[in-house]
Amino acid sequence: MVVTTPRWLQRLDAAVAQAETPLARECAKADRAVRLARMGRSQDARFTLGGLRSQQQRLRAPLLEARIVFLTGMIEHFTSLSAEAGALFAQARDLAQQAGDEVLAMQAAAWTAQCLLNASDLEGMAQQLREVLARAGTDDHASWARLALVLCVAFDYAGDQAASQRWATLARQHASQDDDSSMISAVLYNMSSLRASRIAFDDAWGHANPEEARRALMEIDSTGHYDFGAGSSGLTALVPTMRALLLAVLTRWDEASVLLERHMSAIREQGHARIAARYLAVWAWCEVNLGNIDRARRMAHRAQEELAAQDAADDPHTHAAACARLSSVMARCDRPEEAQVLRQEAEAALQEWHRYQQRMQRVLAGLELPS
Repeated sequence: MVVTTPRWLQRLDAAVAQAETPLARECAKADRAVRLARMGRSQDARFTLGGLRSQQQRLRAPLLEARIVFLTGMIEHFTSLSAEAGALFAQARDLAQQAGDEVLAMQAAAWTAQCLLNASDLEGMAQQLREVLARAGTDDHASWARLALVLCVAFDYAGDQAASQRWATLARQHASQDDDSSMISAVLYNMSSLRASRIAFDDAWGHANPEEARRALMEIDSTGHYDFGAGSSGLTALVPTMRALLLAVLTRWDEASVLLERHMSAIREQGHARIAARYLAVWAWCEVNLGNIDRARRMAHRAQEELAAQDAADDPHTHAAACARLSSVMARCDRPEEAQVLRQEAEAALQEWHRYQQRMQRVLAGLELPS
């Protein structure tokens, strides 16, 4: 069997081989490692990072230092979604500006916006997006692709799926221009996961849509196939757990339960602990429908403990979905009082989610985005 090296890797390897100075070679190595980190190859990226740091002790080059910080942030983001990644991206932006590397500065700004969105700092996100919108060159496809993906997610959160789709299309166009299969994979995943999340959310509130769930399941499967074909390993736990959400909507309890049992540990290990309670709640729902009442109740209590450890205001959508589903579980476990308390908590989180959406709408309206 002949293994073909991806075009993007051939291009980055050539940049390393053809570098005319030691500094240019190390910067090219850093750019290559950033792409590897984004493909889920964190071990390879960390190995390169160690070498870059050694070289930087000799070169003392601002350009290389900016790339080292950017790569460190990328590894943090893709291995654990650490909050530290956002600070590293912001530092890389400042260092790149000081070194005169406008392209890297804008890429770092776009990634800072991504982290601020994840942290629900909408005003900070908007500030970074304005900077990229104003300063990124038309051929800076990496910055525009990341900016477009941030806006894709932001508009979905705001309840505007049509605008979300437009920005997703733009993100894919720029990623294709940059031969960036990992970004294309990220766009596909975000679009399919946002859709699956909406369907599962509605289902938790008793508004199941099996036909839409079936279409979304095919979309998730397609995303997983693309990710595998592109050589990425970044979605190893996310795709199957999103499948489980949809299988539960389709009342395929056995299949959903198996997937959740197999991948729950990886969800936490890959930096998604804050949404683990939602998956636990769905898992408990599967178990109660399979007749495993005691197990379902234990899982529901574990999910409640995990929810209590999270700040509901940081992610009201997850909190509302989890509590609504847990309320149904406890009702089926003949715990009406617990079910009622959970229902009230779910309704409070739902109102908080609506306020978040309104805030997001105001922030996006203030961006003066190109039509």
